Order: sequence, then structure tokens, then C-alpha cells
Amino acid sequence: MDQGFTHQWITPKYRHSVHTLVADLDILAVWWGPYGDMYRHDKRSPWVGEGYVDINPTDAKELGIGDGDYIWVDADPEDRPFHGWQERPEEAKVARAMMRARYYPGTPRGIARTFFHFPGASFGSVVGHETRTDGQAKSPTTGYQAMYRY
Repeated sequence: MDQGFTHQWITPKYRHSVHTLVADLDILAVWWGPYGDMYRHDKRSPWVGEGYVDINPTDAKELGIGDGDYIWVDADPEDRPFHGWQERPEEAKVARAMMRARYYPGTPRGIARTFFHFPGASFGSVVGHETRTDGQAKSPTTGYQAMYRY
């Protein structure tokens, strides 16, 4: 906090992610969080659902973050997203964490929380969402579907 960081980011494991997630990913994605939509009306979403970060509403408002805004969740730039990222900007772009902020009053102040089980961004999924006409974060070469933009 003395160095200007505002939150501790915790990434707990969702209880059923080991068994349910791999079997019914699209259904779980829709029902898991506040941004699920089987028809994907909001094309900002990388798929039918997406990962998000819970943040205390008071903290978010103090930081100028609105409920549902896309934000970057960055760590200490000394070694994150990885050592040497400054010399590898294309890789750093993929490795940074971008997600929607969700106001969640149950989150203590100074804490941000993201459940870690959703499929993360890959080089292919970033190419997909940057080039596909529908904006879906799906790799054009492998079909891998991410639930995060970056």
C-alpha cells in the first residue's frame, strides 16, 4: 500500500469447478455470475459469460470504477505480469488481466476477488476477439474459448 497499490487480489477456487466446469462450461458460464447471457446481447462480453472481479462498492467509487466497467487488474510492475514484460509488449498484452468489475458489498474494503476457474485468455483467444466480426474471444486456429478478453 505504501507503494501506491490499492487492493489485495485474491483468487479462491470455486467449489465445483473441478467436476462441473469441464462438463457444462457454457451453462455454468451463463449461470455463474452477473454477466451471463446465452444470446450474448452485450458484444463486449468475450462469450456467453465472463470472468469478473468483485470489489467493494465504496472502494470502486473512490477509484472511479462503475459497476460493470471493464478494468485492468495489475500487480507489481517489477515482475508482473512476468519478468521482462517491458521488452515483450505483445506477450504482456495477453498476460494482463482485464475483466468487469462487479460491485459486491460482501467484499471487504481493500480486497478484490476473482474466482480462478474460468478459462483464461490465450494468444489465440486475443487474436480471436480482436479480429472476429462477432468479437468473441475464441481462437481462430484451435477453437479455444476464453472467458476473459486479456
